[in-house]
Amino acid sequence: MANPSKRSLLEAVADHGPLSRSELALRTGLSKAAITGLSRELIQDGALEESEVASPPRQGRPSILLRLNPAHGYFIGASIVEEPVTMVLTDFHGAVLGQRMAAWSNDPQAIAGTIRDSIPHLLRGAGIPADRLRGIGVALSGLVNHDQDRCLHSANLGWIDLPVAAVVEQATGVPTFLENDANAVATGERLYGLARDYRTFATVTFGDSIGCAHYVDGTLYRGHGGGAGEIAHCTIEPGGLPCRCGKRGCLDTVAPRQAILAQARALGLDATTTAEVEALAAQGHAEAIGILH
Repeated sequence: MANPSKRSLLEAVADHGPLSRSELALRTGLSKAAITGLSRELIQDGALEESEVASPPRQGRPSILLRLNPAHGYFIGASIVEEPVTMVLTDFHGAVLGQRMAAWSNDPQAIAGTIRDSIPHLLRGAGIPADRLRGIGVALSGLVNHDQDRCLHSANLGWIDLPVAAVVEQATGVPTFLENDANAVATGERLYGLARDYRTFATVTFGDSIGCAHYVDGTLYRGHGGGAGEIAHCTIEPGGLPCRCGKRGCLDTVAPRQAILAQARALGLDATTTAEVEALAAQGHAEAIGILH
């Protein structure tokens, strides 16, 4: 959105809404006159809608609240962190309207083709016309630049300095943005989940890799090179097992799901899931306890 004031207003509503016009003026620093004009334009555009009346104060007229219009636009999110690729269709409120699984690949052109081919299925299943699709978000494990268009480095995918967003956008014709998977989880929790009432917090993601992300005073903290929160390749066991990043003893060689199961297999444990390793440990199995420690 070209108008920074409109963007600021929409971000405030997304972050804290529904809000009255007076509350928006306080949160954005814009004048009440500016809020009135901008909100009128955004309602006309269909991005905002007036919702229920706020509880009236002791004096004066009750306030009409403004909220995002869920039908203004729809978005597709694609997680290419691990197999299979998971794709979801959401509305402007973040509600999931459809989901689809697809074959994983570390070839960027193949991933772009997978996303392109899945779009009609997701839209058709939810009855959404193609011209209402506003954007695509792609989440991966690795470093992403501040402009959210390039993967600087992903040990999991073997990618270095790849314009992933441009590849997907060229294949689909839809504006595309890239994000680190842990950052994406933290943003989802900030907007729609458990962290909605917190301005400073950290999230840790656990799967085939370990991820971490931070919000500081309401803003996603990326760090100078986009690697803030990147704990997977911190050395925590000097001289330990080789990691796919090229180092030894990274957290990713010890703590994620695949590392735990690899240790269980090496010790001959009858466990194919982390839950089964935990169950053995709870029963007092020394080797299972050792793995978890």
